[in-house]
This record gives sequence, C-alpha cells and structure tokens, in this order.
Amino acid sequence: AQAAADAVVALNERARSGLGQHLDVSTQAAVVWTLMNATGFPPNEGGDPPGAGDDRANPVLQRIPGLEAPSLVACADGCAFANFRGGPTLAGLLQWAAEEAPLDPELEAVDWANWLPLLQADTLDVADVNAAVRHVVEFVAGKTKSELQARAVSESLLVAPIFTVEDIDSDPQLAARDYWREFGGRRHPGRFVHLSATPAELHRGAPALDEGHELLDASRPPVVHRNGGSGNGARSSAFEGLKVADFTWVGVGPIIVKALADHGATVVHVESATRLDVLRGAPPFKNGEPGMDNAQFMANFNSSKLGLTLNLATEEGRGLARRLTGWADVVAESFTPGTMTKLGLDWETLSEGRPDLVMLSSCLRGQTGPERTYGGFGTQGAALAGLHHITGWPDR
Repeated sequence: AQAAADAVVALNERARSGLGQHLDVSTQAAVVWTLMNATGFPPNEGGDPPGAGDDRANPVLQRIPGLEAPSLVACADGCAFANFRGGPTLAGLLQWAAEEAPLDPELEAVDWANWLPLLQADTLDVADVNAAVRHVVEFVAGKTKSELQARAVSESLLVAPIFTVEDIDSDPQLAARDYWREFGGRRHPGRFVHLSATPAELHRGAPALDEGHELLDASRPPVVHRNGGSGNGARSSAFEGLKVADFTWVGVGPIIVKALADHGATVVHVESATRLDVLRGAPPFKNGEPGMDNAQFMANFNSSKLGLTLNLATEEGRGLARRLTGWADVVAESFTPGTMTKLGLDWETLSEGRPDLVMLSSCLRGQTGPERTYGGFGTQGAALAGLHHITGWPDR
C-alpha cells in the first residue's frame, strides 16, 4: 500500500517536471508507521504500550487500578468490541438494558455519561463502575450481532460486532453501497472509494495463467513527455504549491493529509478548543504527564502542518472556515456524514463555481447507505471488516 501511494506521488511530480525517479520503499518503515503510537511510548513514558505485551489479554483501562472494562465481550452469536471509555457507550448500553429490566437503584442514580471524569475526581467508586460493566456484559451476551449493530447505529454507541466472512458477505451496508462484483463466476470485493466524477470500477477478474503477459502489454500506457518533452523540468517537492484545508481529526484523515504536507503541500489543520481531538487525550504523553499539549500521538499524525483553532459552532468560526476552503485546492474532513452539510461546508456548496476543487470525506461506513451515520474509530472498523475475527489466539 505504501509503495502504491509513493508511485502516485511520483507520477504527480513527473506531471510537473517531466522527469522520472527511483522509489526506495522500506517495509520496516511502513510497519513502524502501522504501529501508530506504539513507538512513542519508550522515549516518552519509558516502556511499551500497556496491553501490548504479556498483559494484552487484560489491559488496564486508563491505567486505573482495579477497573475491569474488557473491550472484547461475548454476544449471542459471537463476539463484539465495546469501547466503554468513549462517549456515551456505557450509558447507552445501560439505558438499553433498563428498557428490558429495571436497573439496581445504585446503578440508576449515577450519571454514566460522565463516569470517567467522576471516577477520576473520586466521586465515583471503581467497584460501582465494575458493577455497571458486568451488568452490561451480561446483557450484551443475550443480544445478536445484528441487534448490537442496529443499536450502535441508532444511538451512536462505540460498539461493533466482530464480523466473520459470512457476516461481511451479508452486510446490508456493503450491499447498499453496491460493493460486490461478479467476475468469472466468483464474487470479488469492489470499490472502497466512491469518486463523484471518475468512479472506480472493476472491469475483469484475475487473469488466467496464460493471459498475464497479454494483459500487461495491453495495459501499458504510451510514453508521454511533459514540459515540451525536454526532460529538464525544474524539480521541487511533489505537492509544492498545493493548498489544503484539513478538517480531519484523530487518525486516518490526519495521516492521509500528512502525506501531502510531508511532500510540500501547505496544509492548515483545523481544530476545536471546545471539542478536543481525541488523540490529544491519548497516550503516550511527554514525560508520562497527561495534557492536551503533551500527546505524542496527536503530534505524530500532524507534523509538517500549520495549525488553526476555530469554533465552528459560531458564525464567525464558520465564516473563517469558508474563507479557508475558498483558499484551498483540497478540502479534507472526517466528521460523521452530514456534519459538513450542517456547517455549510459540504461538497455541493464548496464546489459551486470551483470545478477544480478536490474534497475527501473519510468515515467508517461511507457517506451513503443505511449505516452512514455510524461513527467511531479504527478498532470498530477492524471489527466490522473481519480483521479481529482472524487474529489472536482462542485462549486469549
């Protein structure tokens, strides 16, 4: 994947300079990036990430002693991932359980939407949190994966069933996005990105053993010389002069845009002080001290960029955002689908009179389909994609 991305970057530069180049792609370097924040723990906190070694079966959530909040839970027909720490998940699951059977008065009296701050402020006991989590785990054990997913979508819960290949095959969201393709009597995964003007399509299945060379010869493009074909074009960073308005946050979006910034694009990364980027609160922290400006994870994903804080809940903030998008050649965002429309920063609005604008929207389930509003993080995506189901050991 890294080599393919690098080839695209090189082709972009060739279109400017008319000159080719040799790409040296390090597997090791690509794997180090895949480790995300893990490499930041030794220099910042003096050790490996919690839960990354022989403690991976029972990692300590938020490093709070005695807290029992497993991320892997059993359900009626398999397993599910549950992020009890994030957002309203624990509160939402308790509310669902209460709809079918009354909660104990002790559990019902707690503001579970804010359980973590209450626990950190010593106004809530660890034992009470553990009791709530146990109640939820027992309740979830009686629900099917499809029931869990439907509830997660409707109530914005950070819960994801761990799909098997059979689950993926019958996934209604993939069906709604016309994902599967038939070639040669076989079903193939289809397009993972929907481009509005130049849609990606599969045109054939894998070549038979006797047709590989013919396909290569037929697909080889003619040589095109840029800049008058002189081959003496000026060399510069591949994306020098490109202007990017970056409204992405957390992981995937910032990494994508960082690649543009690393190759010379001028990127303005927009943040909000009223809703902090999740990674500003995620370890590792400089010298092991938590703080919004001490998070190596967030800093690592946004190097090479400029930063701007905007309150998009105000008209002034939205006005500045519109000025920024008017300046940019590329706009990137990773909010829940529909958010940019509410802000007046959607594709239809921004592209009016701007035929050359490129806009990237990244989210878990795509911008269309019945589960388009399902929000969350990569661990949920990995569960729904079936990756979790084929990793790990049966006894751990």
